[in-house]
Amino acid sequence: MRDGIKLHAIILRPTDTAEALPFLMERTPYGVDGSSSNSINTRYTELAQSGYIFVMEDIRGRYESEGQFVMMRPIVAHHDPKSADPAGVDESTDTYDTVSWLIKNVSDNNGRVGVVGVSYPGFLAAEAGIDPNPAVKAISPQAPMTDVWIGDDFFHNGAFRQTYGYDYVLGMESSKQATFTTLNEDAYTYFLDAGSFAAAGKKSGANNLPTWHAFLDHPIYDEFWQSRAVQSHLTKVNVPTLEVGGWWDQEDMWGPQAEYAALKPHDTNHEVFLVLGPWNHGEWARTTRYLGAVDFGAATGDQFRQQIEAPFFAHPSRRARIDGCDTTIGRRRIHLCGIYTLGRTGR
Repeated sequence: MRDGIKLHAIILRPTDTAEALPFLMERTPYGVDGSSSNSINTRYTELAQSGYIFVMEDIRGRYESEGQFVMMRPIVAHHDPKSADPAGVDESTDTYDTVSWLIKNVSDNNGRVGVVGVSYPGFLAAEAGIDPNPAVKAISPQAPMTDVWIGDDFFHNGAFRQTYGYDYVLGMESSKQATFTTLNEDAYTYFLDAGSFAAAGKKSGANNLPTWHAFLDHPIYDEFWQSRAVQSHLTKVNVPTLEVGGWWDQEDMWGPQAEYAALKPHDTNHEVFLVLGPWNHGEWARTTRYLGAVDFGAATGDQFRQQIEAPFFAHPSRRARIDGCDTTIGRRRIHLCGIYTLGRTGR
């Protein structure tokens, strides 16, 4: 990175072609060393079939990457996206620098990059579109953590999700690696007996963690939370963007809609899209036609990946040729130039 920090990445290239290929990148705080040919072909089947050099990167301060991890690192002013000023570092600049390194150092690439991610990696995908590297041609923030006070994850319009905030921060900040565990007792009883969130934190040792302090020190929507929010920075469509969310996402249903609402008024070239489906958090990555006992009549996750996500990244301006914008969801022919809801009637 521009401040000398080194980030750890796994790079996987198809072995059946010598063609210069584009990159498809996911940046994550959850660890990438499990990334392999099998995991990519299983998780990203449709995209892998399209032919990409996959890049999976540990973000700053996580797993094998150097530096300090900051939960939803605030976005700084990028007066010069190439500036070497260490004070100007955020997830946008780390993405910029990663892309520059990839283009220069990985052989047989075609100079184009797509960025995708779900949840925290969705937040990181959105950051890739803020003052982006010119090589970034498309991004897909999926269930992105957009504003964790207004509508995502920790607070929902200010209502604090105590058990979720407690578990997530303990799992993310107590180590460089994710240490998510389950309580050995009923969670309701655990917090009731503790008496308060502060007391529960002391009981587990979470009271020494940065975001635990943030919950107690910043209960209102102040500069601390505002500086981490993405939507206020979406004042220009720099790259084609596919926002994805689920109507039953208990964590980040708000984020993709807020980002779409912020970007769409600036979309003069019809490059911003929103897909909402009958899914819980990230369920569109799996093959299922059900949500609990409810049968939606089709494997809508498969439909999304095959008929929207893969064609979005494969658009002529981004990857390769597809036949226009039209696609089919179930029995309906639709035009991939707008806003769609899967598993429901209408547009």
